Amino acid sequence: MKQTWAICKSELSQLFYSPIAWLIIVIFSFQTYQAFTSQLGIIANDMDLHGVAKNVTSYLFAHVSGLYNSMMRNLYMFIPLLTMGLMSRDMSNGAIKLLYSSPVTSTQIILGKFMSMVLFSFVMIGVAFPAIWFAGAHVENFDYGLVFSGLAGAFFLFWAYSAIGLFMSCLTNYQIVAALLTLGTLGFLNHLSNVGQQLDFIRDITYWASLSVRTEQLVFGLVSSEDIIYFVIVITLFLLYSIFLLQYKKNPRKGLCAAKYVGATVIVLALGYLTSRPSMVFYHDATQIESNTLTKNSIDIVKKLEGKLDITTYANLSDYESWCASPVTISDDIKRYKTYLRFKPDIKMKTVYYYDEPLHNPDYGEPDASDMRETAVKFAEGFGIPWHKVLTPEEIRQKIDLRGEQNYVVKQLTTEDGRQTWLRVFDDMLKYPDEQEITTALYRLENGALNAAFLTGHNERSIRRAEDADYNGFSSAIHSREALVNIGFDVKEVSADTTFKTDVLVVADVRKALTETESRNILDYLADGGNMVLTFEPQRAGLVSDILAYLGVGVLNGTVVYPGSATAPTVIPAVTTDYASILSGYFFPHMMVSMPTAAAIDYMLSSEWDAVPVLATPGADCWNETETTDFGEISDVSELSANRAAGEFQKSHSLAIALSRKVNGKEQRVMVIGDADCLSNVEMGSPRKSFRALNQFFCTGVFNWLSDNRLPIDVSRQSPIDNAMDITPESAYNWTVLLKWVLQAILAVIGVIVIVVRQRR
Repeated sequence: MKQTWAICKSELSQLFYSPIAWLIIVIFSFQTYQAFTSQLGIIANDMDLHGVAKNVTSYLFAHVSGLYNSMMRNLYMFIPLLTMGLMSRDMSNGAIKLLYSSPVTSTQIILGKFMSMVLFSFVMIGVAFPAIWFAGAHVENFDYGLVFSGLAGAFFLFWAYSAIGLFMSCLTNYQIVAALLTLGTLGFLNHLSNVGQQLDFIRDITYWASLSVRTEQLVFGLVSSEDIIYFVIVITLFLLYSIFLLQYKKNPRKGLCAAKYVGATVIVLALGYLTSRPSMVFYHDATQIESNTLTKNSIDIVKKLEGKLDITTYANLSDYESWCASPVTISDDIKRYKTYLRFKPDIKMKTVYYYDEPLHNPDYGEPDASDMRETAVKFAEGFGIPWHKVLTPEEIRQKIDLRGEQNYVVKQLTTEDGRQTWLRVFDDMLKYPDEQEITTALYRLENGALNAAFLTGHNERSIRRAEDADYNGFSSAIHSREALVNIGFDVKEVSADTTFKTDVLVVADVRKALTETESRNILDYLADGGNMVLTFEPQRAGLVSDILAYLGVGVLNGTVVYPGSATAPTVIPAVTTDYASILSGYFFPHMMVSMPTAAAIDYMLSSEWDAVPVLATPGADCWNETETTDFGEISDVSELSANRAAGEFQKSHSLAIALSRKVNGKEQRVMVIGDADCLSNVEMGSPRKSFRALNQFFCTGVFNWLSDNRLPIDVSRQSPIDNAMDITPESAYNWTVLLKWVLQAILAVIGVIVIVVRQRR
């Protein structure tokens, strides 16, 4: 140990008395604080403008432009300069011969050299401590767990880089060559995750061996045994390589040396493979709100799912969205499910490529690529997918028929006992399923889906068509993240000419009178405690008068008009009432919902039904217009006036109500909405210019309440609590000068003093 420590001290002296080392420290510190103070300035402006800044700790330290990512990017360039002379210098000046002739082992030499870099790391990485101290003193509810987890990641990365650099220094007498070898090796290991993505086995190895992905979780506050063991393995492996090389140079025995290299590599990599198995990995979420962990509801659902789970991704290479499942995205896709592997390690994932008619986008393709096979060949070549792995239309249809999923990128989840469900890719900016959708799919496997039956046979709003007035957008649009089919419901059409059962019945704007049998069957459904959504247009409310009478609901004749409308007088920016948020978390206080033509709803308080107004007019100056029935030529509400003689009074009107009662030991729930258009495709997809309409949230809230608040699965988590920092733009500028310039000047002065004192000695 004495010899090891002596070598360590000697190497530290070389470092601290070297102008290059001090120059590296100053430049590295400057670059680190360049990133930190840049983020600090943004936060200061946010605090000045809004009085709040979201997730301050993460923004300062873990953000892509934050302190830790800046440090780790720059280490890649500086470590080769620090390690290039660790052994090369001794070999070039002949000092290695003295070491060989002394009673010092190769192991002691290597450990001493490496120990010096470990100690030096506390200087290099230690430049972050002033930033941590400053942020801890000024950030409200500072997340120390996240910060120290990221700091540990920086140290591990430094030590791994140092072990690699030490080995490269053992290979040559020339320091520049050692630096270039180190730089090349680090570059290779950092980009190794992009190698061999087309082959599952190779991809698993290269992704595991890549340095670039190993600090990601640590930076964001998630400590994983797999990551820690990986760094230990890399450090150990390259230190052993260095020791074996010195032993060989001292006593050349090729066979023995090769056996040592092979044996160490096999043992260490086997250990790495075993400890990276999902069942062998242990985690600790160091963040104060456990932001890297699944929400409680997700954990409960995952733990209830027994047996193995297979996730198969099907990607149609004739479809333009097939890039979502290309080989280069698979590693990221696997990473997306790592939070679930923590609680269910027996999840297996695979990808199947095929080509078939691109039903999702039939017009896609270059002019000379009308043949879907030709298009698929081009994609396969571009993605590096072996053509023999691509199934033909006939082969994929024998295996599984994906035409119901529009031959789009889709995942099929299959349990050990054969239960299956879909997990889709969506037509939005995010594309991939998030915790909400993944957990919902797992919930369907375990509990099945709730049924939402849409009444048909009376020209109701269709769940199949995509026309402006229809309802497929929120119901059966499989590639819409918010659609019922993706939040835990199965949707279907149902006829009321016979008795039926469903979890929710949707009666959407009946345009033809119900028969006596149909009316009786619907009323029997309600009498038995069935849940329902009833929507209608003002002029057609009479077609469902039997249902309304059973519910104790009245509808005023006429159409509600709004004097403050910036568009048409009948377009009502309906507002959620103070009572609505009690029903569902999706009913935000004072949330606006666009209702193009609404009927005012009147209801009677009774002992049978509890009635809660959900949507109301935005003020008391609206009225129910009865004299005007055709608003086509009226563009300005000033052309209308409330005629009190005709019973038109300006007052607040209810536009949607929630009814509930106890039936058969459970709570029955019915939502009555006085405007069928508010749930239409056009109102869901086209926000109003004059006000911020949240019709999709309202729709989701309706079905959330009807499902007894079970669906969608609640995956909301605690918001970050470090959302304030006592700093102004002026003080941020002062701290920038201090940390970015004064601190570097102090480090430079210390370096000069140390070097001058050394030279005088």
